[in-house]
Amino acid sequence: MHNKILNRLNRKGFKSYLVGGCVRDLLMDKIPKDYDIVTKAKPEEIKDIFRNEKISEVGKSFKVIIVNGIEVATFRKDRYFGLSDKNVEISYANSLEEDLERRDLTINSMAWYNNKLIDPFNGQKDIKLRQIRFTGNPDNRIYEDPCRILRALRFCCLFNDFYNIHKDSYNSLQKNALLIRHIPPERIRLEILKVMEYKQSSLFFQLLKEFNIIDKIFPSLDAGYYFYDNNYHSETIFLHNMITGDSISNRKPLLKLAGYLHDVGKPYSFNGINFRNHDQKSAELVSKELEDLKFSNDEIKYITTMINNHMVNIEGMLPKNLRKLFTKLYKDDIIWKDLIQLRIADKKANLKSKGYTRQEIKKYILKIYTELNRKPAFSVKDLKVGGHDVMSILNINPGTKVGEILRYLFEKVVEDPELNEREKLINLMEEYYER
Repeated sequence: MHNKILNRLNRKGFKSYLVGGCVRDLLMDKIPKDYDIVTKAKPEEIKDIFRNEKISEVGKSFKVIIVNGIEVATFRKDRYFGLSDKNVEISYANSLEEDLERRDLTINSMAWYNNKLIDPFNGQKDIKLRQIRFTGNPDNRIYEDPCRILRALRFCCLFNDFYNIHKDSYNSLQKNALLIRHIPPERIRLEILKVMEYKQSSLFFQLLKEFNIIDKIFPSLDAGYYFYDNNYHSETIFLHNMITGDSISNRKPLLKLAGYLHDVGKPYSFNGINFRNHDQKSAELVSKELEDLKFSNDEIKYITTMINNHMVNIEGMLPKNLRKLFTKLYKDDIIWKDLIQLRIADKKANLKSKGYTRQEIKKYILKIYTELNRKPAFSVKDLKVGGHDVMSILNINPGTKVGEILRYLFEKVVEDPELNEREKLINLMEEYYER
C-alpha cells in the first residue's frame, strides 16, 4: 500500500519519500510495524489526490493525513522553545534535508526514494556500528524535548545485549539526564511500554541506573540494585528482576514489565532473616509507582495481581486450593498461563537454582490441565442453577438472600466440582435455606 501512495504522489509531481523508523527497520532486515511518508505536497493537496481513498487528519497545528492507515506528512521544520514537545513552532520546510535534521537520532533521520537511501547524518553507519547518536547537536536535541533521553536509551535495546552510545551523545545524556523531570508521566509510560517490545529490555533499566535517573521513575527498583538475598540467591535483587523480565516474551508487554518489577518489595520487607510478604509489598509499591506514571487501572490491576501471586506454590497445591486460585484469577480477568510463565521465569532468574526442567514444567502443566478437565466452576455463572432457580424452588423473592445462596453453592462447588449438577445443587440450597 505504501508503494501505491508513493507512486501516486510522485506521478502528481510531488517527490515523496519513506522516512524514519521504517527505513531504519528495513536496513536492519526487520519488517516495519508501519510506514511513514513525507512529501512536498501540502495537506489539502494530499487530501485531493487521495479523495477516493480512506483518509483522516491528525494534529492541530500541523496536519498529518492518514491515507489507508499510512501517515503522509508535508516536509516540516520545527523551532523549539525548550523542555517540551509542546513548546514548538512548526512550519513547512522546503526540502527533505530540513525535515530530517529536526529528528532525534541519526538512525531515525534517513529516507528512501526510488531504491536510493538518503542519509545526511550517517545513520546507516551508526546502525553498522550499533551506535546511538543524536542528530546534530545532542544538547539541543535533548533540550528541545527531554523525552528524547528515554527514547535514546530505549533505542539502545535495538541491539539487544550490546550498546554503544556516541561519546558526544553520552556526555550530553550525563549532563542533561535530570531534565527528565520535565517529561509528562504519560509519555514516560508510553516509552516504558514501547521498551517492552524488545527481547532484552533490561538494558533500558540498566542505562537508567547508569545515568542516575532510575530513582526518578522506579525508586523501588533502584532500592534493590546493591541488595542481595544471600540465603537463596547469588545475584542482587535488581539483577534477579532483570533476568526474570528478559525471560518473558516481548509479545506480552505487561507480563514482561511485571517480571522486571516482581521483587522490588524485598529491600523494604527484609526483617534481618527473610523477606516475608515481599510479594504483597512489591505489589503495593508498584501500584503507587504505576499510578504516578498514569498507567491505566486495568494495566495496574493486571501487573499487581501477577506480582501478588508470583510466590504461589502451584506445583505443591491441593486440587481444591488450585481451584480457588484459578477462581481468583478468573475474577481478576487473569490468564493462568501468564502466572505460570512468571513462575518459570522467576525460578530461572535464581542463579543458585537450575530452574525448572522440561520434565518438571510438563508435570506442572499436566496437573493444571487435569484439574481443568474436571470443568470446575470459576464464577457463579458456571453453576448448573441460577437465580431464577433459587427463587422458584425456594419460593423466595428477589433480594440479597438469593445472592447469598448462590455464593454458598459456588463455594461448595469450588471445594468439590462433582457437586455442580442440578439435583445436587438443589439439595444443597434446600438444606442451606432450612438451617
